[in-house]
Amino acid sequence: MCMPQAREGLWFAAVVLAVAAAALPGATGAPPSKIVLPAGSAFNCKTKGRPGTCAKMDRKDASWSVIDALDIGVLSNYLQESQAQTFLKAIKEIPKDDWVKIDNKETRKYGNNGKAYKASVDMSYEYYDLQHQDHLSLRRLLEPVFTDLFQGPGQKLSMFVGKYSEGSYVTAHTDGGVVTFDGTDRYERKRAFLLYLNEEWEMSEGGLFTDEEDAGKPGYTPGWNTVLHFRVPRWHLVTPVKSPKTRWSVYGWAVDPVVPFPMRVLKAVREAGAGLQVVLVLGLFLLCAAAFTILRKGFRPGGSGKKE
Repeated sequence: MCMPQAREGLWFAAVVLAVAAAALPGATGAPPSKIVLPAGSAFNCKTKGRPGTCAKMDRKDASWSVIDALDIGVLSNYLQESQAQTFLKAIKEIPKDDWVKIDNKETRKYGNNGKAYKASVDMSYEYYDLQHQDHLSLRRLLEPVFTDLFQGPGQKLSMFVGKYSEGSYVTAHTDGGVVTFDGTDRYERKRAFLLYLNEEWEMSEGGLFTDEEDAGKPGYTPGWNTVLHFRVPRWHLVTPVKSPKTRWSVYGWAVDPVVPFPMRVLKAVREAGAGLQVVLVLGLFLLCAAAFTILRKGFRPGGSGKKE
Protein backbone atom coordinates (compact mmCIF):
# COMPACT_ATOMS: atom_id res chain seq x y z
CA MET A 1 0.00 0.00 0.00
CA CYS A 2 1.05 3.60 -0.45
CA MET A 3 1.04 6.26 2.25
CA PRO A 4 -2.35 7.99 2.78
CA GLN A 5 -0.78 11.42 2.20
CA ALA A 6 0.69 10.26 -1.11
CA ARG A 7 -2.61 8.79 -2.24
CA GLU A 8 -4.44 12.01 -1.38
CA GLY A 9 -1.79 14.05 -3.21
CA LEU A 10 -2.12 11.84 -6.26
CA TRP A 11 -5.89 12.25 -6.34
CA PHE A 12 -5.63 16.02 -5.85
CA ALA A 13 -3.11 16.34 -8.67
CA ALA A 14 -5.30 14.24 -10.96
CA VAL A 15 -8.30 16.48 -10.24
CA VAL A 16 -6.26 19.63 -10.95
CA LEU A 17 -5.06 18.23 -14.27
CA ALA A 18 -8.55 17.05 -15.25
CA VAL A 19 -10.04 20.50 -14.62
CA ALA A 20 -7.22 22.17 -16.52
CA ALA A 21 -7.51 19.72 -19.42
CA ALA A 22 -11.25 20.38 -19.65
CA ALA A 23 -10.50 24.08 -20.02
CA LEU A 24 -8.00 23.63 -22.85
CA PRO A 25 -8.96 25.01 -26.27
CA GLY A 26 -11.15 22.48 -28.11
CA ALA A 27 -11.31 20.10 -25.10
CA THR A 28 -15.09 20.04 -25.16
CA GLY A 29 -15.33 19.74 -28.94
CA ALA A 30 -16.78 23.24 -29.15
CA PRO A 31 -15.69 25.60 -31.94
CA PRO A 32 -12.32 27.18 -31.13
CA SER A 33 -13.51 30.77 -31.43
CA LYS A 34 -16.53 32.98 -32.01
CA ILE A 35 -17.38 33.68 -35.63
CA VAL A 36 -19.79 35.98 -37.40
CA LEU A 37 -22.07 34.06 -39.72
CA PRO A 38 -23.91 35.59 -42.69
CA ALA A 39 -27.37 36.81 -41.72
CA GLY A 40 -29.94 34.03 -41.79
CA SER A 41 -27.40 31.25 -42.41
CA ALA A 42 -27.36 29.61 -38.96
CA PHE A 43 -29.72 26.73 -38.20
CA ASN A 44 -30.45 24.63 -35.14
CA CYS A 45 -28.49 21.45 -34.71
CA LYS A 46 -27.10 19.37 -31.88
CA THR A 47 -23.65 17.93 -31.29
CA LYS A 48 -22.95 15.49 -28.46
CA GLY A 49 -25.57 16.95 -26.17
CA ARG A 50 -24.72 20.63 -26.71
CA PRO A 51 -26.09 23.24 -29.13
CA GLY A 52 -24.20 22.93 -32.39
CA THR A 53 -22.76 25.67 -34.60
CA CYS A 54 -24.22 24.99 -38.04
CA ALA A 55 -24.94 27.11 -41.11
CA LYS A 56 -26.10 27.08 -44.72
CA MET A 57 -24.58 29.76 -46.95
CA ASP A 58 -23.51 30.61 -50.46
CA ARG A 59 -19.98 29.66 -51.46
CA LYS A 60 -19.01 33.32 -51.87
CA ASP A 61 -19.77 33.99 -48.18
CA ALA A 62 -17.55 31.18 -46.88
CA SER A 63 -13.96 31.21 -45.66
CA TRP A 64 -11.69 28.63 -44.06
CA SER A 65 -12.05 30.20 -40.60
CA VAL A 66 -15.85 30.16 -40.81
CA ILE A 67 -15.97 26.57 -42.01
CA ASP A 68 -13.45 25.44 -39.39
CA ALA A 69 -15.71 26.76 -36.61
CA LEU A 70 -18.81 24.88 -37.81
CA ASP A 71 -19.97 21.47 -36.65
CA ILE A 72 -21.83 20.92 -39.91
CA GLY A 73 -22.67 23.14 -42.85
CA VAL A 74 -23.93 23.39 -46.42
CA LEU A 75 -22.47 25.54 -49.22
CA SER A 76 -24.65 26.29 -52.23
CA ASN A 77 -23.53 27.38 -55.72
CA TYR A 78 -20.13 25.92 -54.95
CA LEU A 79 -18.76 26.01 -58.49
CA GLN A 80 -19.42 28.10 -61.54
CA GLU A 81 -22.07 26.31 -63.60
CA SER A 82 -19.68 25.57 -66.47
CA GLN A 83 -17.08 24.21 -64.05
CA ALA A 84 -19.64 21.96 -62.36
CA GLN A 85 -20.66 20.55 -65.76
CA THR A 86 -16.98 19.98 -66.63
CA PHE A 87 -16.45 18.07 -63.38
CA LEU A 88 -19.52 15.90 -63.93
CA LYS A 89 -18.46 15.10 -67.49
CA ALA A 90 -14.97 14.09 -66.32
CA ILE A 91 -16.38 11.87 -63.58
CA LYS A 92 -18.79 10.13 -65.94
CA GLU A 93 -15.86 9.34 -68.25
CA ILE A 94 -14.01 7.32 -65.59
CA PRO A 95 -13.57 3.81 -67.05
CA LYS A 96 -15.93 1.24 -65.57
CA ASP A 97 -13.09 -1.05 -64.47
CA ASP A 98 -11.43 1.74 -62.45
CA TRP A 99 -14.28 1.94 -59.95
CA VAL A 100 -13.81 -0.04 -56.72
CA LYS A 101 -16.96 -1.75 -55.47
CA ILE A 102 -17.51 -1.84 -51.70
CA ASP A 103 -20.15 -4.26 -50.47
CA ASN A 104 -19.66 -5.65 -46.98
CA LYS A 105 -23.26 -6.21 -45.95
CA GLU A 106 -22.46 -9.91 -45.73
CA THR A 107 -20.23 -11.35 -43.02
CA ARG A 108 -16.61 -11.83 -43.98
CA LYS A 109 -14.01 -14.32 -42.83
CA TYR A 110 -10.67 -13.25 -41.46
CA GLY A 111 -7.60 -15.33 -40.66
CA ASN A 112 -7.32 -19.08 -40.99
CA ASN A 113 -9.69 -20.15 -38.22
CA GLY A 114 -12.77 -19.87 -40.43
CA LYS A 115 -14.52 -17.67 -37.88
CA ALA A 116 -16.92 -15.11 -39.34
CA TYR A 117 -17.16 -11.51 -38.14
CA LYS A 118 -19.80 -8.90 -38.96
CA ALA A 119 -18.49 -5.64 -40.36
CA SER A 120 -19.11 -2.70 -38.01
CA VAL A 121 -20.45 -0.58 -40.89
CA ASP A 122 -22.57 -1.96 -43.73
CA MET A 123 -22.12 -0.23 -47.06
CA SER A 124 -22.68 -0.71 -50.76
CA TYR A 125 -21.32 1.78 -53.31
CA GLU A 126 -18.40 2.41 -55.70
CA TYR A 127 -15.46 4.79 -55.31
CA TYR A 128 -12.54 6.09 -57.36
CA ASP A 129 -9.35 6.74 -55.39
CA LEU A 130 -7.81 10.11 -56.28
CA GLN A 131 -4.64 9.25 -54.32
CA HIS A 132 -3.81 6.51 -56.87
CA GLN A 133 -0.84 7.37 -59.08
CA ASP A 134 -2.83 6.60 -62.22
CA HIS A 135 -5.65 8.95 -61.20
CA LEU A 136 -3.67 12.13 -60.51
CA SER A 137 -4.76 13.93 -63.67
CA LEU A 138 -8.37 13.98 -62.46
CA ARG A 139 -7.23 14.93 -58.97
CA ARG A 140 -5.35 17.93 -60.39
CA LEU A 141 -8.61 19.05 -62.00
CA LEU A 142 -10.74 18.62 -58.85
CA GLU A 143 -8.48 19.40 -55.87
CA PRO A 144 -7.88 23.17 -56.35
CA VAL A 145 -11.55 24.04 -55.66
CA PHE A 146 -11.29 22.56 -52.14
CA THR A 147 -7.91 23.72 -50.87
CA ASP A 148 -8.80 27.30 -49.94
CA LEU A 149 -11.83 26.36 -47.83
CA PHE A 150 -10.89 22.96 -46.42
CA GLN A 151 -7.10 22.59 -46.28
CA GLY A 152 -5.89 24.27 -43.09
CA PRO A 153 -2.30 24.94 -42.00
CA GLY A 154 -0.22 21.75 -42.07
CA GLN A 155 -3.09 19.69 -43.47
CA LYS A 156 -3.50 17.51 -46.56
CA LEU A 157 -6.60 16.48 -48.47
CA SER A 158 -7.56 12.84 -48.90
CA MET A 159 -9.96 12.69 -51.87
CA PHE A 160 -12.25 10.26 -53.71
CA VAL A 161 -15.11 10.20 -56.19
CA GLY A 162 -18.28 8.40 -55.12
CA LYS A 163 -20.80 6.57 -57.28
CA TYR A 164 -24.06 5.36 -55.73
CA SER A 165 -26.44 3.26 -57.82
CA GLU A 166 -29.95 2.14 -56.97
CA GLY A 167 -29.82 0.35 -53.61
CA SER A 168 -26.47 1.83 -52.54
CA TYR A 169 -26.26 2.96 -48.91
CA VAL A 170 -23.99 3.31 -45.85
CA THR A 171 -25.09 2.58 -42.28
CA ALA A 172 -24.22 4.79 -39.30
CA HIS A 173 -20.54 5.66 -38.78
CA THR A 174 -18.41 8.64 -37.73
CA ASP A 175 -15.68 8.91 -40.41
CA GLY A 176 -13.15 8.93 -37.58
CA GLY A 177 -9.89 7.18 -38.35
CA VAL A 178 -6.29 7.32 -39.46
CA VAL A 179 -5.24 7.29 -43.13
CA THR A 180 -1.93 6.94 -44.94
CA PHE A 181 -0.70 8.32 -48.26
CA ASP A 182 2.47 6.27 -48.76
CA GLY A 183 2.15 3.44 -46.23
CA THR A 184 4.57 5.00 -43.73
CA ASP A 185 2.87 8.26 -42.76
CA ARG A 186 -0.22 8.56 -40.55
CA TYR A 187 -2.89 11.27 -40.77
CA GLU A 188 -6.07 11.79 -38.77
CA ARG A 189 -9.33 12.91 -40.38
CA LYS A 190 -10.52 16.30 -39.11
CA ARG A 191 -13.21 17.59 -41.51
CA ALA A 192 -15.21 15.83 -44.19
CA PHE A 193 -16.50 17.52 -47.35
CA LEU A 194 -18.82 16.21 -50.07
CA LEU A 195 -19.50 17.97 -53.37
CA TYR A 196 -22.77 16.68 -54.86
CA LEU A 197 -23.23 16.81 -58.62
CA ASN A 198 -26.75 15.48 -59.10
CA GLU A 199 -29.15 17.43 -61.26
CA GLU A 200 -32.82 17.53 -60.27
CA TRP A 201 -32.39 15.12 -57.35
CA GLU A 202 -35.49 14.78 -55.17
CA MET A 203 -35.57 13.79 -51.49
CA SER A 204 -37.89 10.91 -52.39
CA GLU A 205 -35.07 9.38 -54.48
CA GLY A 206 -33.07 8.56 -51.33
CA GLY A 207 -29.31 8.73 -51.00
CA LEU A 208 -29.76 11.29 -48.22
CA PHE A 209 -26.94 12.21 -45.86
CA THR A 210 -28.61 11.82 -42.44
CA ASP A 211 -27.11 13.59 -39.44
CA GLU A 212 -27.48 11.14 -36.55
CA GLU A 213 -26.17 13.59 -33.94
CA ASP A 214 -28.89 16.15 -34.56
CA ALA A 215 -31.94 15.44 -32.40
CA GLY A 216 -34.19 15.67 -35.46
CA LYS A 217 -31.94 13.41 -37.58
CA PRO A 218 -32.35 15.63 -40.67
CA GLY A 219 -31.66 14.25 -44.13
CA TYR A 220 -29.71 16.39 -46.62
CA THR A 221 -30.53 15.99 -50.31
CA PRO A 222 -27.42 15.46 -52.51
CA GLY A 223 -28.50 18.22 -54.87
CA TRP A 224 -26.73 19.95 -57.71
CA ASN A 225 -23.51 21.85 -57.04
CA THR A 226 -23.76 21.83 -53.23
CA VAL A 227 -21.14 20.93 -50.63
CA LEU A 228 -21.95 19.39 -47.26
CA HIS A 229 -19.15 19.45 -44.69
CA PHE A 230 -18.80 18.48 -41.03
CA ARG A 231 -16.28 18.15 -38.23
CA VAL A 232 -15.03 14.58 -37.73
CA PRO A 233 -16.01 12.48 -35.85
CA ARG A 234 -19.76 12.87 -36.36
CA TRP A 235 -22.35 10.09 -36.54
CA HIS A 236 -24.15 9.97 -39.89
CA LEU A 237 -25.43 7.58 -42.54
CA VAL A 238 -26.55 7.53 -46.18
CA THR A 239 -30.05 6.23 -46.86
CA PRO A 240 -30.55 3.71 -49.71
CA VAL A 241 -30.81 5.20 -53.20
CA LYS A 242 -34.33 4.58 -54.49
CA SER A 243 -33.82 5.97 -57.99
CA PRO A 244 -32.41 4.35 -61.13
CA LYS A 245 -30.30 7.50 -61.51
CA THR A 246 -26.66 7.56 -60.38
CA ARG A 247 -25.75 9.65 -57.32
CA TRP A 248 -22.37 11.37 -57.96
CA SER A 249 -20.09 13.03 -55.43
CA VAL A 250 -16.52 14.22 -54.95
CA TYR A 251 -15.68 13.70 -51.31
CA GLY A 252 -12.76 13.66 -48.94
CA TRP A 253 -11.25 14.81 -45.67
CA ALA A 254 -8.88 17.45 -44.42
CA VAL A 255 -6.31 15.45 -42.43
CA ASP A 256 -3.72 16.37 -39.81
CA PRO A 257 -0.46 14.49 -39.17
CA VAL A 258 -0.82 12.15 -36.20
CA VAL A 259 1.11 13.72 -33.32
CA PRO A 260 2.34 11.63 -30.33
CA PHE A 261 0.44 12.29 -27.10
CA PRO A 262 3.30 14.07 -25.25
CA MET A 263 3.68 16.52 -28.14
CA ARG A 264 -0.09 17.18 -28.13
CA VAL A 265 0.09 18.00 -24.42
CA LEU A 266 2.98 20.42 -24.96
CA LYS A 267 1.14 22.08 -27.86
CA ALA A 268 -2.00 22.47 -25.72
CA VAL A 269 0.02 24.03 -22.90
CA ARG A 270 1.66 26.49 -25.32
CA GLU A 271 -1.73 27.50 -26.71
CA ALA A 272 -3.36 27.86 -23.28
CA GLY A 273 -3.69 31.23 -21.55
CA ALA A 274 -1.18 32.28 -18.90
CA GLY A 275 -3.53 31.45 -16.01
CA LEU A 276 -4.29 28.01 -17.34
CA GLN A 277 -0.60 27.35 -17.93
CA VAL A 278 0.08 28.01 -14.24
CA VAL A 279 -2.66 25.54 -13.25
CA LEU A 280 -1.28 22.91 -15.61
CA VAL A 281 2.27 23.31 -14.34
CA LEU A 282 1.04 23.15 -10.74
CA GLY A 283 -0.94 20.00 -11.47
CA LEU A 284 2.02 18.33 -13.15
CA PHE A 285 4.27 19.29 -10.23
CA LEU A 286 1.83 17.84 -7.69
CA LEU A 287 1.44 14.68 -9.75
CA CYS A 288 5.20 14.18 -9.97
CA ALA A 289 5.62 14.91 -6.24
CA ALA A 290 2.92 12.40 -5.29
CA ALA A 291 4.35 9.76 -7.61
CA PHE A 292 7.85 10.31 -6.18
CA THR A 293 6.54 9.91 -2.63
CA ILE A 294 4.79 6.68 -3.55
CA LEU A 295 7.91 5.27 -5.17
CA ARG A 296 10.16 6.35 -2.29
CA LYS A 297 8.01 5.38 0.70
CA GLY A 298 4.89 3.66 -0.46
CA PHE A 299 6.15 0.19 -1.42
CA ARG A 300 7.71 -2.32 1.03
CA PRO A 301 8.24 -6.04 0.90
CA GLY A 302 5.02 -7.56 2.18
CA GLY A 303 2.99 -4.59 0.94
CA SER A 304 2.32 -2.90 4.32
CA GLY A 305 4.22 0.29 3.62
CA LYS A 306 4.84 0.66 7.37
CA LYS A 307 8.13 0.88 9.18
CA GLU A 308 8.98 -2.16 11.24
